[in-house]
Amino acid sequence: MPEAGLLQPFRGIAGQGPLWQALDRAPEFRLALAIPPGGGWLSLQWDVSLSDAVARPILIYDWRDESGLTYESDALLAGSAFGRQEATVFVPAGTISIRFSPCDRPGPFGFRLREARWIPAMEALARGIAIQPFAALHALGAWLIRRPDDFRLLLTEAIGARPLRDYARWKRARSRMPDWSGIDQIGAVDLPRLRLCAMGTADHPMLPPNLPGGIMAEWHAFPADSEGRVNLARATEGLAARDLCLFVPAGSIVCVEALPALLRAAADHPDAVLFYGDEEIETPDRGLTGVFRAGFDPLVTFADLAAGAVVALRAGILRQFAEGAPSPASPPGLALHRPLSRRGAAPAGTLLPGLLPWLAAGWPLLAPPAEGAPPSVSILIPTRDRLDLLRACIDSLEPTLPPGTEILIIDNDSERAETHAFLAEFATRPHRRVLPVPGPFNFSRLCNAGAKASTGRVLVFLNNDTTTLARDWLRPLQDYAIRPDCGAIGARLLYPSGRVQHAGIAIGIGGYAGHVDLHAEGDAEGQFGRARRDHSLLAVTGACLAVERQKFDAVGGFDEENLPVDLNDVDLCLRLQEQGFRTIFAADCVLIHHESASRGRKPGSPRYHKEKTYFAGRWRALRRADPYFHPALSLMLTRPSLG
Repeated sequence: MPEAGLLQPFRGIAGQGPLWQALDRAPEFRLALAIPPGGGWLSLQWDVSLSDAVARPILIYDWRDESGLTYESDALLAGSAFGRQEATVFVPAGTISIRFSPCDRPGPFGFRLREARWIPAMEALARGIAIQPFAALHALGAWLIRRPDDFRLLLTEAIGARPLRDYARWKRARSRMPDWSGIDQIGAVDLPRLRLCAMGTADHPMLPPNLPGGIMAEWHAFPADSEGRVNLARATEGLAARDLCLFVPAGSIVCVEALPALLRAAADHPDAVLFYGDEEIETPDRGLTGVFRAGFDPLVTFADLAAGAVVALRAGILRQFAEGAPSPASPPGLALHRPLSRRGAAPAGTLLPGLLPWLAAGWPLLAPPAEGAPPSVSILIPTRDRLDLLRACIDSLEPTLPPGTEILIIDNDSERAETHAFLAEFATRPHRRVLPVPGPFNFSRLCNAGAKASTGRVLVFLNNDTTTLARDWLRPLQDYAIRPDCGAIGARLLYPSGRVQHAGIAIGIGGYAGHVDLHAEGDAEGQFGRARRDHSLLAVTGACLAVERQKFDAVGGFDEENLPVDLNDVDLCLRLQEQGFRTIFAADCVLIHHESASRGRKPGSPRYHKEKTYFAGRWRALRRADPYFHPALSLMLTRPSLG
């Protein structure tokens, strides 16, 4: 255990520990550590309450450069669903103080720091070898050729991104015995009652005698008929509308340690009617694997849960369904981000036939597209020379577009004669225009100028190094873009090899934002099974991004000043999200993308660093809490990894 006084409340925290009170959405402790001037490897271990929502912590470094200027940077860590977590991070040279933000919402929380100590680089390397040997040896190679920055980055990834196949070992390292009268206690919260409803005819285990205090739960068996239906009037008898029924299909076992978090979530989110968690699946070789579920998304959640998942619903909503009432308007659900059940490999079958489709019917997002003529579209393509790419892009577009679709090429100082000749000829075609925008390359400025000069109701920003694959690629973008609650709409982009270049963006990957399932096989289902399905998320790439003009104008378009080249597409999506407009990945819109073939990136440039720094500060809250990316997963890599 760390020495007394090492953990000091710094901002937005009250209490003595291990039970604390967060006074805002980003409470911070200060770690009273002596910090080596040259930085070093820091080993941390801490406990969190099993009753709290799973949250992703942040380490915040205040550091001073050689000129004496002070800066702030951070490291996004993984949350824990099992009560304990650990991290090994490299603290930058020049760091003068370290802060730790354990959670992302106000209210009571449990937290206890178990270890905070400096370790030698070779001990950090040994940890990496134990987790990901190949990646750690790659890091060692960087050290041997005297590339210390690469060594630290690669070793941090090796330690902080465990393969999914190591789920059982990963869980053991992060589990501890519950302490329901100490750090895990719920406190003075008015909890709903809980009724566990065993469905089917198979035997179900009774609740253990050490159910956490304060949990009002009872176990009932409700045999289902041949179609999987149960008597909901009987299931909800004696329950208040806010109380919960947890439906457990035959073959599934409830993870009892998750029940306090379930009831705490139900108390904290009174508007939510549906609650669900992760699953653990026993493999034939007696192993264990985890099914991590993303945050609630009406486009996919109802369908995912219908295949026999353990779910909890409010008694009031169950009565409405049983009585044949109309579907409620946009009924929200909530993911617990912790295992709620364990089962064998075979799914349990349809859960409560008709109930989840009834809930889904209340979401306008799931209604068929509006009838009538599709909205007018302007396709905006920034370019500078690279006629080979631009011509291929235009040639692939022309046969796919409805009559009257506008294509506007935004020319940023093309120099080659053949490019000028092509643009002059292009501008003679119907509904085809060229807009010269001279000056230093500023992607945001080019797109904003194109949007202002265009005429369509729907704007489609398209890179000049993309080509279409199907004639109907545009229609999904149009249909979603004009829905009242939708903002930015993105496409599924593939490399010429057929592998995935874009299937959505998660905020926080790589510290900022990254493509999920990058380089996966083109036909892969992807993380959370969403790469081939329409789904909600926080951001999509600007390589192919559609948005309704009035919404684009409402947020001021792309940020020309702070994000001229990078992360401007993500920033636009997040500002649309702030105004209540949902970002959608349209899986049936598929294009080929030669990423940055026409304008290479320079990740080490001062400009790139400035943009990243701005983005990190502007969107820190979402970098740690993307609702569609599981908080217990690593943000080190684009492929799914355990944190």
